[in-house]
Amino acid sequence: MKKYLIILICQFLMSNNIMKYEISLYKIPMAEVTINYQNIFFENKEAMSLSFKTHTNKFASKIFKVNNDYETIIDPNNFNILSFKKNTYQPGLSNELNTINQNDNIIYANTNIIIPKNYFNIFSLLYYLTITPFEKVRSNIKLEREGLLYNCIIKKSKRKALYEYELIFDLTNKEQAPIIENTDMFTWAIFKDNSYKKIIVDKNKKIKSCVFTSGLTSLKANLK
Repeated sequence: MKKYLIILICQFLMSNNIMKYEISLYKIPMAEVTINYQNIFFENKEAMSLSFKTHTNKFASKIFKVNNDYETIIDPNNFNILSFKKNTYQPGLSNELNTINQNDNIIYANTNIIIPKNYFNIFSLLYYLTITPFEKVRSNIKLEREGLLYNCIIKKSKRKALYEYELIFDLTNKEQAPIIENTDMFTWAIFKDNSYKKIIVDKNKKIKSCVFTSGLTSLKANLK
């Protein structure tokens, strides 16, 4: 019995990859992000669950409390999105969104908007950048965000043992309104026009930090 228990524990530890990040605004700690990558079975198939949880710390919560959960499930063989859901809260705004599988199409619930195959979202893109060798990371991919479609240009550079990826988003279906007009702050900020976004990955295939700037606003997430 002990032998089987040890095997199960080892399998659990190997199938989970949990990382915690501290988000700072102008170098002041404001929030924590927990990322959990986990091998699962989804609709009787092997899949990968990408879970992102964000919450403000005690100091920031007194000013502007944020509590956001996002889960993307992907096919690990081709990164196609199999499911997406989010539940987010910030003062004056709560969002809930999820997809359903309808005739092998991934559709946002209560809409006719399909997430196209061969499209990433921001969460699967971050996962892709961590597990893909630097030389094989594509310079252009397709990205989806709550009904909106983008070309994502990836500018790559190396700095010692670090891999840096600058992301540039170009909206392609400008006639399409987003499913949620007033989306959560994270989603709005990351896709904001004329913003600067850089992802830094270390040699251990973990995101070391994320940098976001827009005008005078400067946010940075650092691995704890």
